[in-house]
Amino acid sequence: YFTYSGPIGREMREAYPDLPVAVLPFGHAVDDALHDELASEPEVLRGCFNANPDEDRAAAVRLLIENGVAMDLFGWGWEKFLTPGPMLGIYPVERGTDMLRILRRYRFQLNMFRPHNEGSHNLRSFEVPAVGGILLAPDSPEHRDFFVADRDAFYFATPAEMLAKAQRLLAMPAAEADEVRASARRRTVEIESHFDDRARAMLAEIRRVITA
Repeated sequence: YFTYSGPIGREMREAYPDLPVAVLPFGHAVDDALHDELASEPEVLRGCFNANPDEDRAAAVRLLIENGVAMDLFGWGWEKFLTPGPMLGIYPVERGTDMLRILRRYRFQLNMFRPHNEGSHNLRSFEVPAVGGILLAPDSPEHRDFFVADRDAFYFATPAEMLAKAQRLLAMPAAEADEVRASARRRTVEIESHFDDRARAMLAEIRRVITA
């Protein structure tokens, strides 16, 4: 079995002790040429959340905008939870390279887990740093293993910490933000997180199991 999540992997090993289980994290498809193209995007000094809503996500965005953090949302159904205004933009989903432009463009990208991601990571965990975006995401052991806190990405464990770090990121000088963007991209390369790298790791694990 392959799973992206360490916690799920541990559960599977306990449930199926006689079967091989391997953890293969999510990744990204941003090569150097695409990264360099996206790096020309002019920065938007607002936060962004590129995801579909639920009650918890809407509450997080509400906390941000009510405390001076302007946000733009890209997803389906946000209007059921929040009303657009000067502090809040709501836009349709973008896909492909247009979505990656959004991930790069804003000062920070908010990331929130669904229940099955708790303690682990999700696809945005790699897509945002890969484009040179600044990730504001839930604190988890896997996030900290992948990206150094406050250098490559920013993590929160509570709503209050999320708000404080969002405010800090918007107040950050542009030169410092550029350093974070560059560091995030370098780290995605260092840890070999491109989908091509993941495919090679998967093949190596399959060969290991077959020849064991």
